[in-house]
Amino acid sequence: MRFGLFYELSVPRPWTRESERTVYDNALEQVKLADELGFDQVWAVEHHFQEEYSHCPAPELYPNTSRSW
Repeated sequence: MRFGLFYELSVPRPWTRESERTVYDNALEQVKLADELGFDQVWAVEHHFQEEYSHCPAPELYPNTSRSW
């Protein structure tokens, strides 16, 4: 059986200057751990014009970011 992760990267209110960065940092740490544990895939969704959901305007770049460690 193969396993993967699916991210929507929600950033609930109230927002601070670091809210989005914290969400991305946490998700990338989870992706790193999943890779170490043998997970096969990472999926990220893209939505437009939704303030609190899917803060990932370029989901094709998000999984590639995780390869930089």
